[in-house]
Amino acid sequence: MLFLSMYKKFFFTSLALLIIYILISQNYIYQFFVSNTRDGYFADWNYFIKALECEKIKSDCGTFNYGKIFLLLPYEKNYGFFYSNVMPTILIIFFVFIIFNLIELKTNKDVILALFLALNPSSLLLIERANTDILFFCIIFVICYSRFYFLNSALISLSFLGKYYPITFFVNFFLEKRSRKITTSLALFLLFLFLCLGFILFNFSDFKNFLDNSGYSKSGYHYLFSVKAIPKVIKYTLSVNYIFLLVFFYSLFIFVSIKFYKYLKNHKSFDQLDLYRKEDKFFIIGTNTLVLCFLLFSNWYYREVFLIFSIPLIILLKDNYNYQFARWLYNLLIFRYLFLFLYSYLLLQETHYHLNGERIFHNFFLILVFLKGLIDFIIMAFLSSLLINYNLIILNQLKISLKNLLTKQL
Repeated sequence: MLFLSMYKKFFFTSLALLIIYILISQNYIYQFFVSNTRDGYFADWNYFIKALECEKIKSDCGTFNYGKIFLLLPYEKNYGFFYSNVMPTILIIFFVFIIFNLIELKTNKDVILALFLALNPSSLLLIERANTDILFFCIIFVICYSRFYFLNSALISLSFLGKYYPITFFVNFFLEKRSRKITTSLALFLLFLFLCLGFILFNFSDFKNFLDNSGYSKSGYHYLFSVKAIPKVIKYTLSVNYIFLLVFFYSLFIFVSIKFYKYLKNHKSFDQLDLYRKEDKFFIIGTNTLVLCFLLFSNWYYREVFLIFSIPLIILLKDNYNYQFARWLYNLLIFRYLFLFLYSYLLLQETHYHLNGERIFHNFFLILVFLKGLIDFIIMAFLSSLLINYNLIILNQLKISLKNLLTKQL
C-alpha cells in the first residue's frame, strides 16, 4: 500500500513537471496563463543573482529590493549558469514535489486538486519568474519537518532578513517540540528575533532603501491578491474615497473573521486541532504569512502559494472528523482554482483602452477583479477565524507559563 502511494505521488509529480516544461518551452504559458513580461524566464531569480554578482565585484548596483542578508550569500562567477538556471530549476522541482507530498492522493478529487495547485496560473507565474516565494515556500516545508533546531533557526532568520514579511515564520519556535517548555520557546524566539533586529539596525540604510522602493513590486489591478482589490474596483467605478473604503473593508474583514471564529467555537470545531501536528504547523505558519501579506500589501497573485499550506489541515478535518465547514471550504478552494484559469486567460485579452490620455478599463475586467477579490476575501476571513484560535492558544500558553514563572520567583 505504501509502495502504491509512493508510486502514485511520483507519477503525478513527474506528470506535473512534464506539463510545466511543455507549457514553458512551447510558450503556451504566455498564450493561455500569464502575460509575457519580456524579461525572460526566471526573471525575479536572475534579478537576485545579478545583484549578488554585482555585490561581489563591489560595483554600484543601485537599489536592491531584498534584504541585505541575501547579498552576503556565497557566489562564484564561474558557476553563473548553475546559479541562474540550475538552482531555480531545482527549487521548482522541489516545489512540485512538496505539493504532491502535502496532499494525500486518496481520491480522484484530491488528485485534481493537487494538479490544480501545481498548474494553476498563479503557481505558473511563480514558476515562470522563479520568484523567491518559491524559496520561502520550501523553507516552510523544511522547518515544519526538521528536528534540527539550529537549522530551523537559521532558515527562519534568513527568510525574515531576506524579505521581512516572513517574520511570521518565527511562530515555529512555539511549534517545534511538544516537550519543550513554553518559556524556552519564548527565549529562543526573542533571541533570534533580537539578533535579526540587530542586523537590520546595523544595516539600517539598506533597510530604509528597501522600504522606500518596495512600491515597485506592487501589483495594480491585474494579478492582484489583496484585501485592497474590492476597494480599488469600487473607487474606480464609483469614485468613492479610497481611504474610507480601506477602513471599511479592513473593519469588515475583522468583523467577519470574528463571526466565523465564534461560529466555529460554538460548534466545537476547534476540538480536534493540535499545535504540534504537521498539518496544523503547515496551516499556522503558511496562513499567518498569507494573512499578513493579504492585509498589508498589494501582492502579485503568486503569493497565494502560501494558501497551499492550509489545505492539508482542511482535508484532515474533512476526511477524519467529517467537519461540514471543512468540506465546504475544500469545495470552495477547488472552485477558486478553476476560476483562476478563466480569470488569468481573460486577463490576457484587452482589458483596457485609452481615451484622451486616460486609461479606461472594460467592464468585464472590473467584474473579474471584483469576483476574485470577493472570493479571496471570504476564504481569507474563514482561514483567519481558524488562525485566531491557534494564535490564542499560543498566547494563552505563554500567559500561563509566565504567570507560573513569576509566582515561583515571588
